[in-house]
Amino acid sequence: MKTINNFSNSILIIDDNSENLRVLSNILKPEGYKIRIATNGEQTLKSVVSTPPDLILLDILMPKMNGYEICERLKKDESTKEIPVIFLSALDDIQDKLKGFAVGGVDYITKPFQTEEVLARVRTHLELKKSKEELHNSYIIIKKQKQQIEYDLKQAKQTQLALFPKSLPNIPRVRISYKYIPIRQIGGDYYDIIELGDGKYGIMVGDATGHDISAALITFMISGIFKNAIKKTHSTEVTLQNINQDLYLQIPEGKFSTMFYGIYDSVDQTLLYTSAAHPSGILIRKKTQEIIELNTYGSLLGVFSNQESNFTEEKVQLFTGDKIIIYTDALIEVLNESGEMIDFAQFSEFFQNNSGETLEQLLDNLINYSISFSQSGRLEDDCTIIGMELF
Repeated sequence: MKTINNFSNSILIIDDNSENLRVLSNILKPEGYKIRIATNGEQTLKSVVSTPPDLILLDILMPKMNGYEICERLKKDESTKEIPVIFLSALDDIQDKLKGFAVGGVDYITKPFQTEEVLARVRTHLELKKSKEELHNSYIIIKKQKQQIEYDLKQAKQTQLALFPKSLPNIPRVRISYKYIPIRQIGGDYYDIIELGDGKYGIMVGDATGHDISAALITFMISGIFKNAIKKTHSTEVTLQNINQDLYLQIPEGKFSTMFYGIYDSVDQTLLYTSAAHPSGILIRKKTQEIIELNTYGSLLGVFSNQESNFTEEKVQLFTGDKIIIYTDALIEVLNESGEMIDFAQFSEFFQNNSGETLEQLLDNLINYSISFSQSGRLEDDCTIIGMELF
């Protein structure tokens, strides 16, 4: 019974001895291999280029162009260099074998031919070739998939950036600076500053759980909910209640967001604010050099219904020279060599030491401070900071 080879089955035998060609053909044909023959170098090169075989059995001692030269020519050609070459020879000297491997041969069969040896070596190198081709094809597929993912991420990034304000409103006698640093192309942080009318401005910084595509999708959802919620009230507490209830009904289980939302009144220079499990805002008093923590109790957004949640609202008076810093937790959730995170006392010391800096420089120094505190020397999460300074 003939056993049909399931792998590549085209074999080119190159030998100037007709008896060798006959013996090898009789060994290989019953196995279902398609056999082609060639008797000299020039004929071989033309045949291989026009119709590449899956495997070459190549005699070494041939006139005009020996097997080593043929193999070298094949390996220099991009179209033929991947075809495995098994040398055939009566030579059994180790130097001859080493030379065969040096010019690109994959194996060596010594004459007289033994049927089982020939079949075993042929089968092995056809299987290796098939595996190599499959690995290469898998690499091509993975490369294309990676390119598609990178393209999709770039598109998602552009879509997400469109959610952020293209330009910040001009608030009377207030200087604004901000930083947005996602650790990947897209992230879970989001921010907005919106003019509400009557001299009031809504200032929001949020952080959706995670920093991947799912987090970005949540930011899309929250952006729409936020813009709708601020139209209904000028209470930061009620705004976050409305956002929470809408998010609770829509967000996937296990996902949530934090948020700091403040309304700055440019007429009486006050900041009304509410936090939903978000890091405290920072107030730097210019006159007294105090560092004041702006914090109110508030539940995570989207985890519980309003019946199970609680939000509170506070108001603070601001004066010329005061600075407000609102940020996401990437700045404080960095670990030093002792496994400790930045605490409020350390934060206060930083702001005391940098209170005289310009607003822009202050934000840069803050990022560098967190990075230098971290044992890893980098931020571990998306980072967003909004700074305000009254003048």
